[in-house]
Amino acid sequence: YWIGSIEVYNIERKYNFSPSDYFLNFNYTQTLEEAYSIRAGQICHIHGCMGDNIIVGHNIKYSDEFQNLKMDPDGGDLLYNPYNADFRIEELREIISDRTNSFYKPIKEELIFKLEEWLNKFSNPSEIIVIGHSFGKSDWEYFAYLQERYPDSKWHYNCFDIKTQENLKEMLNTIS
Repeated sequence: YWIGSIEVYNIERKYNFSPSDYFLNFNYTQTLEEAYSIRAGQICHIHGCMGDNIIVGHNIKYSDEFQNLKMDPDGGDLLYNPYNADFRIEELREIISDRTNSFYKPIKEELIFKLEEWLNKFSNPSEIIVIGHSFGKSDWEYFAYLQERYPDSKWHYNCFDIKTQENLKEMLNTIS
């Protein structure tokens, strides 16, 4: 994995964390443990961690887009005809479905419950600080859950570029 190539030992410390802080980590690394000496019990690696089983992917289940295609790319007959199913199309649909679903993150089905169980160990935070997240759509469900769970917490978002700012604005407009 590319994750193994990330250097986490000799990084510059940019933040001062309190011993009572706890962390939801999305990035698969042990940066908090190695660079900041944070105890493992204070960190939830929601998608796993390097050297462990990791969950990489998206949160969209496969949907059959073949019904939207009208013609064979080579100009032949209808690509998908439910009354005259072609075994090649059925096989292709199965391959695409299997491959797409293999990268599915079961956020609603499993991971929110994992997060909830972990968060129940701690008191409600007065502040939630988000550092180094791209605010990609695949993780919006976590932020929606956290906003609902902690409506009185003050949120601080750190955006490292324009794209991250755009993603954050879109996310907040969508989940709020």
